[in-house]
Amino acid sequence: MRPRTPTDSADPRILGHSAFVARLLHEAAAPQRPRALPAERATRATGIIRAACAKTGITLDELAAGSRRGPIPALRASLARELVTRLGLSLAEVARRLGVTTSAISRAVHRPEGE
Repeated sequence: MRPRTPTDSADPRILGHSAFVARLLHEAAAPQRPRALPAERATRATGIIRAACAKTGITLDELAAGSRRGPIPALRASLARELVTRLGLSLAEVARRLGVTTSAISRAVHRPEGE
């Protein structure tokens, strides 16, 4: 192995060039947003779901029944995106709350909005 020069922050054969390593170290040192406790996230998720249902006139039972008629799938997809991306809930947890499969939630989250 060749000796490191003072400008090298790592062996370039393993991690790449110094600029890349410096960027990784900078990103790792950045403060991370504190995550909410699971109970807190569950409470927030319930509030978000209830507010969305009240706004659209869809009951919680209709939403959780798995129906694919009318505005229910669009509401379910928007809730899935919000609960997964904003609250960090797992796909399985969101699926249980919305009455559909984990696969359906995954497709809703990865599908562009409005489709």
